[in-house]
Amino acid sequence: MKVTQTTLFLLCFSIFLYGCGGGASDNASLSIAQTYQVTVSATGLGTVSASNITVSAGQKTSITLTPSDGYYIDTVNGCGGSISGNTFTTGNIQSACTITVQFKENVRLSDIVTDPQLLRCITESGGLFAHEVTALSCDEYLVRSMTGIRHLTQLSRLTLSNAQLPQIDLSNNTALRFLNLSGNQLSTIDLSNLPELRVLNLGNNQLSSLDISQNTKLTDLKVFNNQLTNIDVTANTQLTDLSLGNNKLAQVDVSANSRLIELRLYSNQLKNLNVSNNKSLSVLSVYDNALTAIDISNNNLLKELSLGANQLLALDLSNNVRLVELRLYDNQLTTIELSQALGLTLIDINNNQLAAIDVSKNQALSTLRLDNNQLTNIDVTSNRQLAQLELDKNLLMEVDVSSSTQLLSLGLDSNLLTTINVSNNPLLTTLDLDNNQLSNIDVTSNRQLAQLDLDNNLLPDIDVRNNAQLLSLGLDSNLLTNIDVSGNPLLTTLDLDNNQLVSIDVTSNLQLAQLDLDNNLLPDIDVRKNAQLLSLGLDSNLLTNIDVSGNPLLTTLDLDNNQLVGIDVSANLQLIRLDTDNNQISSIDLSNNTRLSQVSLNDNTFSEIILSNNPELTSLEVSNGQLVRIDLSLNPQLASLLLSGNKLTELDVSKNLELAQLDLSNNMIVDIDLKANVLMRTLNLDSNLLTGVDVTTHAELVTLSLDNNRLPTLDITLNTLLTNLSVNNNVLTSLDTVKNTLLTELYVANNQLSTLDVSENIGLKALSAFNNQLVTLDLTNNTLLELLSFGKNSISSIDVSFQSELKELRAYENLIEAIDISNNLKLESLSLYDNQLTQVDVSSNLLLREFSVGNNQLKELDMTNNAGLVDFKVYGNALERIDVTKNTALVTLSVRDNQLTELDVSQNVQLKELIAYSNQLISIELESNTALERLQLYNNQLSALDVSSHSVLNELSVYNNQLTSINVTSNPELTTLDVGTNLLSSLDVLNNTQLKILEVNDNSLTSLDTSQNVMLESLDLYRNAITAVDMSANDKLLSLKAYENDITSIDLSNNVHLQELSLGSNKLSNLDVSNNALLTSLRLYSNDLSQVDVRNNTSLVDLNLNFNDLTSLDVSNNPQLSTLEVERNTLSTINVRGNGQLTSLNVLRNNLSELDVTQNTSLTTLLYDTGVNCTGSACGL
Repeated sequence: MKVTQTTLFLLCFSIFLYGCGGGASDNASLSIAQTYQVTVSATGLGTVSASNITVSAGQKTSITLTPSDGYYIDTVNGCGGSISGNTFTTGNIQSACTITVQFKENVRLSDIVTDPQLLRCITESGGLFAHEVTALSCDEYLVRSMTGIRHLTQLSRLTLSNAQLPQIDLSNNTALRFLNLSGNQLSTIDLSNLPELRVLNLGNNQLSSLDISQNTKLTDLKVFNNQLTNIDVTANTQLTDLSLGNNKLAQVDVSANSRLIELRLYSNQLKNLNVSNNKSLSVLSVYDNALTAIDISNNNLLKELSLGANQLLALDLSNNVRLVELRLYDNQLTTIELSQALGLTLIDINNNQLAAIDVSKNQALSTLRLDNNQLTNIDVTSNRQLAQLELDKNLLMEVDVSSSTQLLSLGLDSNLLTTINVSNNPLLTTLDLDNNQLSNIDVTSNRQLAQLDLDNNLLPDIDVRNNAQLLSLGLDSNLLTNIDVSGNPLLTTLDLDNNQLVSIDVTSNLQLAQLDLDNNLLPDIDVRKNAQLLSLGLDSNLLTNIDVSGNPLLTTLDLDNNQLVGIDVSANLQLIRLDTDNNQISSIDLSNNTRLSQVSLNDNTFSEIILSNNPELTSLEVSNGQLVRIDLSLNPQLASLLLSGNKLTELDVSKNLELAQLDLSNNMIVDIDLKANVLMRTLNLDSNLLTGVDVTTHAELVTLSLDNNRLPTLDITLNTLLTNLSVNNNVLTSLDTVKNTLLTELYVANNQLSTLDVSENIGLKALSAFNNQLVTLDLTNNTLLELLSFGKNSISSIDVSFQSELKELRAYENLIEAIDISNNLKLESLSLYDNQLTQVDVSSNLLLREFSVGNNQLKELDMTNNAGLVDFKVYGNALERIDVTKNTALVTLSVRDNQLTELDVSQNVQLKELIAYSNQLISIELESNTALERLQLYNNQLSALDVSSHSVLNELSVYNNQLTSINVTSNPELTTLDVGTNLLSSLDVLNNTQLKILEVNDNSLTSLDTSQNVMLESLDLYRNAITAVDMSANDKLLSLKAYENDITSIDLSNNVHLQELSLGSNKLSNLDVSNNALLTSLRLYSNDLSQVDVRNNTSLVDLNLNFNDLTSLDVSNNPQLSTLEVERNTLSTINVRGNGQLTSLNVLRNNLSELDVTQNTSLTTLLYDTGVNCTGSACGL
């Protein structure tokens, strides 16, 4: 065709009109229409309805695809088309294009799937061939292998959770849109070939990393409970739901995920989080992280916010007006403003530091949790919809819940409530008021109560008769003497431990499963009707018997600390645990209790116990009894066996192969074979008669204690797991711990070790090696030591510079001349007494609390840096002065046996004990030391002492000073007063009514009034100038020494407890000791006595009557006499034939002509005059 300019113009104009969507009239179509060729290319066996098609521009065309038998349409693409069934329709054709068709042979699932459970899952879903499977859910199948899944190329939905799969290959499953593989063991997964994924759940796996950069269509991603340390979601801008909880994420960037509606990042390691771009958020859960702050001011669509268990100090919620649920528990919030969030129904701010909170505007609240804060008051009168109110562990003294009539649960445990009114809360089912100060509570209106907890209050009584729905009632630790529970027939749990109940009737409580009545005053109880009881606790009562034959379901029975002489458990066939410690039971029959697992029979009088019918026994305790034998051969499950404090000489545990803990301490075992007990972890054989023990088969041993035996050797080279070893008080000469590298505690005290190598025990925290024969000790490698004790050795030098963790160092009784403790900055206790130190520097030891450096050669000591010192002993040195003015925390100070001429304790106001005797003090000021309880200042040069401000003083010892007077009238608590060897002429002790020991010897007293000292047990009055003394008020007196005075008479008839009486060198002409039957020592020498009757004094051991005027003496009733002195009297005869215990007899200077000592074979000393006819073997002494 010839194209002219006119034709070309018309063609261009037509194209212009067409391109603009317009054109000429229907009858004015172009005479030339553009067409394109569509070519069909097919591979595989099958047919297509056309192989070449001419299509007008902008039009569509369709072809029909027919696979041959045994084939299917695998893929069809090209020309912008799509397939429906067997028909492929192109898009609008704008150019020539090719449709590519691929027919593939059907693949039977049974040929490609090897896992039988996976095959079963697929076939039960209706699939026969691989190409037919588009969705697969195999949650209920135990699939172990996904071999063959690569052939399921049409799969768009796959759910396979909780299958424990370690790996999966999805590279061929490119059509996947939904994938759930939660609850497997995947550590890696490749998702790069899955561009169509919308929903992905990989929760509960072991993924440490995950690449989702190619999965840009994801809207829902869950990877919770994995081990992710980082994840990049910046490419996943379509996400609306992101859950990454319980991983190890330190940061997450969600700034690109502006469509997020729900974001869960709980239980990670986030210190900050920016959600300012996530304005669509409705749910934000970031609890259990390390957030100190978070800005949610842009998230005004939030309904659920969970930020619990972080470190938030403050939170601004002013823009979050749509909040419905708010969880901020376990933070550090001191204030919170909630007035803008009017729709809140749940608030949880447990465990913060709130001192106040205003919830008056939050009237939709149904749940309010504010446990463990610092609230002193709370107003909930506006919260009428409250169903749950938790206010445990605050400082509330009162709470008004009268408006909260919908309350179902109220918790006020651990507050300061003295009263509470719950009469307007008739719907309450749970009420917890434990740990308050309630002395009364009215619950008669709360008829729906199912659980009532009132433990640890001050309730003397309570009425629960109206609470017929009660299932659980807790009244532990109150003041109840009785309670009526007859109106509570549904009770299953009743706890009345720690009250003062003398009786309890539970015969109406037939549903009781748990009954706790420990620590009451019950002499008996009837539980025969409580057939549903599973647990019965009656520890610490006054039971002498109990009948449990009606409780066949009992699994736990606790009868510790009663007065039972027996217990019959033959009907309790379900019993698993039995405790009868501290009773008087000598035998028990457990033959019917075949299910017993734990038995504790400590502190009874069992000599034998039979356990042959208890094959399930795992724990047995029969300590502190009289066991001489026990057969455990039929208890193969025993894991814990405690038999300390019995009389066992042997024990066979060869059948107890599960034994992990064995305590046989304090028995009489000479030898024991433990080779079969290879699982042993804890072994205690303290205080037996062992000369050897073999632990070479116990590779699992962790704790080994062999104190107080006779072991000369011990091989622990194979016990490489040992952490605790104690072999104190044996006869070990060597011990090899080189292989025991895990040791943390090593105790080898009181042995005969001359060397000790701990160089390999680098984990040691405690080492005790006192009283051995060590001359050196190398601690270079033991840098973790906290306790080090090597007292009573012969060590002359020690290096502790590497022990920076040391808290306690005991190096007493050695030969140490110098020690450097400047690196031991954590030292709290230091004991260096009885060494050869001439100086010691503790200026760096600022934490020192106890310091004993007595009996050294110190001439000076600087304690100014040790402000925390509590106990300081520096006795027996050569100190002329000591400054303790900076040691204001001192409680005990001992500076005795030095050369101090002065001592300033004015700053030591907490001093309770001051020991400063045997110095050269001429004065001491104690006015500031009002806390003093014990004061020893004897052997000084004090001429005056003021103790008038010491009202709590109970011991005062100031003998051998130069005191002319002392006033103790302000010391009513004194129990011991020693003012002997001074210059006192008088002493007033009438106010000291607690005195037990009074020593006033060697003074110039002429009288002493003890009429108010009714507690007096010992009185020393000797060497004074006393002429008379009245002891009638001192009926508790045990010892009276008043020799070398001027006493002419004394009445001792009221002093019936006297054991020692010394009245020598007085002016007594008579003395009646007939009422003093307990006397063991009677010394009356140098008086004017013409007779002394000792016939009632049958306990006499020592009798001295020298230098008197006795003409006769009857000692026939004194069979225990050991010493008899009667020198210089006028006795003409003396009969000692009945005194067989005599060891010393002096009868010099009497008028004796005969002396018979034939029966006195124990005599070692015998003195008699020349000319006396003496008969007996002792006469030649």
